[in-house]
Amino acid sequence: CWHHVPHYMRWLAPALVVSSGGADREEWMAVEGAHEGIREMRGFGSASSDPCDQLMDPGLHPTGFFSDYKAKAELYFKQNVTSYAFLWLSAITYSNLEFLVSECLPAALLSLLLRSEQLLPLGQGAASLARFTRLHSAAFWHEEGLSADNIAKRRSHLKSWPIDVALARLEALTAVPTRRPPVVHLVVPYCAESLRDLVADLPWHHVDLWLYRLEGCGEELPEEARVVLGAFRSVQVRQVRGTPAEWEVKRYLAHVAAEYDTLGDFTLFLHPDAVEHIHPKMLGNVLRALELGTLEGSGHGGEWWKFLSLAHHYIQGFSRHTYQQEDCGPMGFSDLHQVLFGRDFDPSQFESRGFYCCSQLLVHRDRLRSLPREWYLQALAEVPWDHCLTSYMEVLWHTAFGGGEVAEQKRQLRPELPFFLRADNWHEESTEGVA
Repeated sequence: CWHHVPHYMRWLAPALVVSSGGADREEWMAVEGAHEGIREMRGFGSASSDPCDQLMDPGLHPTGFFSDYKAKAELYFKQNVTSYAFLWLSAITYSNLEFLVSECLPAALLSLLLRSEQLLPLGQGAASLARFTRLHSAAFWHEEGLSADNIAKRRSHLKSWPIDVALARLEALTAVPTRRPPVVHLVVPYCAESLRDLVADLPWHHVDLWLYRLEGCGEELPEEARVVLGAFRSVQVRQVRGTPAEWEVKRYLAHVAAEYDTLGDFTLFLHPDAVEHIHPKMLGNVLRALELGTLEGSGHGGEWWKFLSLAHHYIQGFSRHTYQQEDCGPMGFSDLHQVLFGRDFDPSQFESRGFYCCSQLLVHRDRLRSLPREWYLQALAEVPWDHCLTSYMEVLWHTAFGGGEVAEQKRQLRPELPFFLRADNWHEESTEGVA
């Protein structure tokens, strides 16, 4: 988790050790005002004190670092709530795991269980769980030099942490049957990009790639693209008529219309430069869960896995329906909404939510087929796609495939999602009110 912690937080890790205050306190307060997750801690309030809080200068964390961590973890296990404060605390504790093993064993054990839960759907949780087992077993053995009273206090302290409920949660997740690995298609609008960054270090070997290449971009694929195509299970290149000004939406729609009867179980719609919009670790983890057949059973109810925005830039609210760039065509946002959905746009639905930008999507076949083939053909024939209309679709994909939800919440605030989708890249870009 360490590289998920924003750079300005990494130096806070030593704050787990007792500090002399002064300049350190001033730095903490400066950062506290810089990030919404830390601001949330300030108002947390009345967690009962934990003995491990003595490891930190109370001036650095007035409510008690470990008390907060324990209380927010209990809230997560009871209600699936992952506040920014909890995700920050979880990242900091795991990055200081060796220190915690020697100084605050309950926090170390909890951190290992959360790490196991995060990695379980990816087939990578065994090492964390094995270390937890060793440390947890050793905690209940008599150690030479410890009095019976001290041993009892240590065991009581350990039992005050939500270790048992975390274990029960892991057991429940482990009991979910693994499904048949799905057929996954990747659709990429393409001209002459290298694709090296998209392919690098990501597990694409079980994915079928469809490149929709504009006519006029050359007879042969560039050498930089050809050398990486072996990373995929299969590759199809389709020449399409159009202009670069039509951007990606038209090619996404064309794929679904053409392959409507033979769609994969899941379709990824990505740009050639997708890693500029998606955290590579998150994309890799989604691909691993798909490969293992664990994605659908890794969450906490609902059909969240049938539509997932993958980008890391979240737009809070929406204003494009009231503002149109000068170089946009005659069709505005409301016109597009009317053509696609046959009803007027209701901006009030975006007052408390927003959307992820940039049209980087994972969509299940059921959601793609929830609209008839004729819907895609109509959108191709009646909409004069340009960069403005394409940008409007960043808002409207969720209307089309979100299962009745028009706007979408940030991943970190969605209790139905698996922990790895909330903990990965939890420090996201956010923009207010634009598209």
